[in-house]
Amino acid sequence: MKSTFFTASIFILFFCLSCKKPTQSDENIISISLSEKKEIPMSEIISKIEYIVLPDNFNFSFVDEILFTGEYYFFCDFGHTYKIAILDKNFNLKGTIENYGEGPGEYQYITDACINSSKKSLDILSNHKLLRFDFKGDFIEEFKVPYIISKLEHLQNDDYIIHIHPWVKSITAKNNESLSNYLLYQWNTNTNDLTPILPNPYEGQIPFMSESNILKKVNKDYFFTKSFTDSIYWIRGDQVVQKYHLEFRNKLIPMKLLQENDMVELLNNPNTRERYIYHFARLFASEDYMIDSYQENGNGTLIYNRHTGKSISSTQFKNDIDHGLSYLSPRFLQDNIIFNIFSPESLMEHDKKHQEQLSQVNNAFTKMAKKLNRDSGSILVKYHLK
Repeated sequence: MKSTFFTASIFILFFCLSCKKPTQSDENIISISLSEKKEIPMSEIISKIEYIVLPDNFNFSFVDEILFTGEYYFFCDFGHTYKIAILDKNFNLKGTIENYGEGPGEYQYITDACINSSKKSLDILSNHKLLRFDFKGDFIEEFKVPYIISKLEHLQNDDYIIHIHPWVKSITAKNNESLSNYLLYQWNTNTNDLTPILPNPYEGQIPFMSESNILKKVNKDYFFTKSFTDSIYWIRGDQVVQKYHLEFRNKLIPMKLLQENDMVELLNNPNTRERYIYHFARLFASEDYMIDSYQENGNGTLIYNRHTGKSISSTQFKNDIDHGLSYLSPRFLQDNIIFNIFSPESLMEHDKKHQEQLSQVNNAFTKMAKKLNRDSGSILVKYHLK
């Protein structure tokens, strides 16, 4: 699993974000507070847990993002193997996109990917080009991108919602200071025109890290956030429908502290981890729920019910459902089901460690753990939200 703190896969870039008062009125702001509970029973929020063995030839150690078309899943590894696995609805491996290279249809790295509902394609963003593949993994076309884009979601036809990091400059791209005035744009790939959507309400520099899940599409709506900030935005069209203010119990790490220190050293310092909370953005959304992550001397998960306005959060979710792994770190949200992926060794070791407790138990976890070996494929765990 990825480290909960910063490793070499996270790079530092400084750009404009801090704490200027947002333009939205108070009526459009909902506050979400983190719980002070150190441990919460999974049964408070989860009704059922399922375990699925992924194919043996699904050899992904890291999954940065999962996309779903209704027929196919795309498991994306942006930072290690630069591969995308294609699985059907029953999680059978149907193909893999691993076109590493410099020629047409090839990429040096992957920045992001999204489902293009108009073209029925998987669109992959890499450096200064966008590559299109069909849902079987066959290359269709590519074209140049004039901006340095970090996140994108397809809107309709030739239009996308994109996030451009403020203050990113390049001699080979059209990024300039004026683009830093907005966090989100609508981008037309035919004309390359940009239409501003979300103003940048922040000032001052804070560190930036690679973020695979900060812009999410739910039907015709979009949800956006950034690490180290305290806001989540619900966007429809070119309007902010709702701003969510995250309350970190007055422990949010100060921007000035981040600005004046080496970020990696600071965030890995035990004193920092004990004293402060920071927003480690991994955003997921559905019609009913919104999920995000944070660091509070451990990897914390926030689950917010969009209908009731109630939230639950903790760094530890005790598995009182099947006594399996007490680790809830969402990788995907499909309707009201949270996806996570574990190695077979993690289930086997947990079962062995708790043999005294589990020896007489016969449930979904113990059945799965007992039939695994070290050559088994990764385990997809599905947590059903109530």
